[in-house]
Amino acid sequence: MDPQQFAQSVQPSPEPPVSHRSTWLFVLVAVLILFVFVVGSVLVFRWFSSSNKQTDVSVEQPVFGNITVGDSRVEILKEDPIPDDRDRDGLTTEQEQQYGTDEYEYDTDGDGLSDLEEVQKYHTDPTNPDTDGDGFFDGFEIINKYNPNGDGPLE
Repeated sequence: MDPQQFAQSVQPSPEPPVSHRSTWLFVLVAVLILFVFVVGSVLVFRWFSSSNKQTDVSVEQPVFGNITVGDSRVEILKEDPIPDDRDRDGLTTEQEQQYGTDEYEYDTDGDGLSDLEEVQKYHTDPTNPDTDGDGFFDGFEIINKYNPNGDGPLE
């Protein structure tokens, strides 16, 4: 057998025709898998994002009346102890103006200490989150027992 005859006898077989049905089936399965993945991702995202939200938002209201505990009678707070304290931090609106703090913010400088704690207890600046300028917020220093007004431990 010469090479030309051999080449003619060893021809590749023709490729089978591509079925349109198998193409559509492949596309349908791919779309279905993609749809399930997207819907699953959305559901997981919504579940995680909703589980981290605070759902119980309540505003404390003063309680009126009396309670009897055992044989003793307890008087319940009948009105706000500081009626002119909009942010309930313990400072009146007049004191907030005197110290330059925000009468609507419990913690004007956002350092973790209330304006009242800064003014009366720790003697720090209620408008500066880092009174001593050491790079740590006053509230962080208090929690870790450091002096927010300078070097050393909290006394």
